[in-house]
Amino acid sequence: MKILDASFTFDRDKLIFRFLSDGRVDFRDLAKELARIYHVRIELRQIGVRDKAKEVGGLGPCGRKLCCASYLKDLDTVTINMAKNQNISLNPSKINGVCGRLMCCLKYEDDCYKTCRMKMKKIGEKIDTPHGEGTIKGLDILRQKYKVEVPKAYIVLKRGYHANNDLIESIKQICQDNLAAYAIPKEFEFMKSLPKTIVGKVDFKILQKDDESDNYEINEVD
Repeated sequence: MKILDASFTFDRDKLIFRFLSDGRVDFRDLAKELARIYHVRIELRQIGVRDKAKEVGGLGPCGRKLCCASYLKDLDTVTINMAKNQNISLNPSKINGVCGRLMCCLKYEDDCYKTCRMKMKKIGEKIDTPHGEGTIKGLDILRQKYKVEVPKAYIVLKRGYHANNDLIESIKQICQDNLAAYAIPKEFEFMKSLPKTIVGKVDFKILQKDDESDNYEINEVD
């Protein structure tokens, strides 16, 4: 229990103590003791951390005065789903305010994001692109665009083999027979060698970084 402040009513008939506490507090005995000391009626009022921030004030991550301390009259409920709807990283340092709770401003544009997102597909769903069927990896909600990943195969041929249409068709057939439908590559690139990590494994990060064609940005179609 942490006492924040105390104040009398105008007629000095009641003394109000405001305090913070993680749980419920049985303050009946404390109220009786305070009434005996101050000879007035005692009210112990528990408030939340958001109310404390409103009273104390401060600056938010945006650099402006806290909304709750400047103009918000009612502290509406803010949920983690509001951050998810806006595609914001769920890192507490990004979405929590100085009070340690979710920032009030997450609610301001929530209705707009909900409306824009209603007709968009979800991350992980399949979508057709000019380069073949791909998997949605990211959303740009306000611009109504998707970031799509299309499976691609990198092939290193043994000595004596040369890339041609017949070889590509044979590789496609092998992929269709042995891979799940979502993993069948839509593009094939022949390389002299594959980049390796220090321990000798294929370095997929370099492949994704060097080749920008494995990700596509497409517009939402009504």
